[in-house]
Amino acid sequence: MEGKIYIMNSLNYLIITGNKFNSIYVQSLYNRLEYFEADSNKFNEDIVDQLINLTKLKILKLSNNEFTKFPYELKELKRLEKLYLSDNKLTGTLSNDILNLEKLSTLALWNNELEGELKIPNNLIELDIDNNYFTSYSLYNNTKLIYLSASNNQFDDDLLENIVDIVSLEYLYVNYNYKITKIPSNINNLTNLKEISLANTSIKKIPNSIFLLSNLSYFDISNNPQLSVKIIKFPNLATEYINSCKFTNTNILCYQGGTCKDDFNINKRSMYQECSQNDIKEINPITNNNNNSTQTENDESSCISRVSFTIVYYTIISITLLYTTYI
Repeated sequence: MEGKIYIMNSLNYLIITGNKFNSIYVQSLYNRLEYFEADSNKFNEDIVDQLINLTKLKILKLSNNEFTKFPYELKELKRLEKLYLSDNKLTGTLSNDILNLEKLSTLALWNNELEGELKIPNNLIELDIDNNYFTSYSLYNNTKLIYLSASNNQFDDDLLENIVDIVSLEYLYVNYNYKITKIPSNINNLTNLKEISLANTSIKKIPNSIFLLSNLSYFDISNNPQLSVKIIKFPNLATEYINSCKFTNTNILCYQGGTCKDDFNINKRSMYQECSQNDIKEINPITNNNNNSTQTENDESSCISRVSFTIVYYTIISITLLYTTYI
């Protein structure tokens, strides 16, 4: 079907996906409609004047349409929680007006041509911006983000350097960002992280602290031929092993058996050399921390002993001199 669509006045849930509609008349639903799904049609910015009157709307799906500009006017929808605008023709940069979508918890913008700084509204929980040209991001006061898929953009090392402060994050996908060259040493700040993809980047080293992640179930560092790494078990892992690991076309110097569920396929496991006990001790961040603590304690003890000896020595000298003088 194509052209204009008129809607009955008794609906609160409407799906018209997969047609060729380019306009809509929904006046009878202004105070009723809560869910509107209109993916794969011919809608563009002209529909927004109708949509902003749907005062009870919570979920709006407009993927695979013909929008060329982000519809900031949707800020008038005070109950809007989920917005899907993927596979459109959005271009340019996002303005601060996006922050006025105050109740938005889910935003999907993948497969557009957006660029520049990504601005993340304060209450956003899920964000998918795959296949754009974003180069940086501003988090503002967001402390709720759980899901971030930012594959195939133009982000550099600043993305990960700052993202480690989002302790709520559980899913992080930054693959195909070739300007990312390193993983910050405090990556273990992401204590809730369950899945991470660093495939097809330019990372050259993995910090030992990554093995402190305790909730990881998916670990992808594939297609990084410039990376040489030893893989050991994550000592704090809440489960017995990581459910899925991807290492294709990455130089695995050694691998500790049982790290990933995948390696129960004996043929796959035999691809990698087994890590020695020395390899494991070298990498294990807990062992290293304990060793450092022990060394520090030994150093402190040694220092105290030297000080004590010095005090006793000079005390004896002083007594001897006093005795000699008295005689």
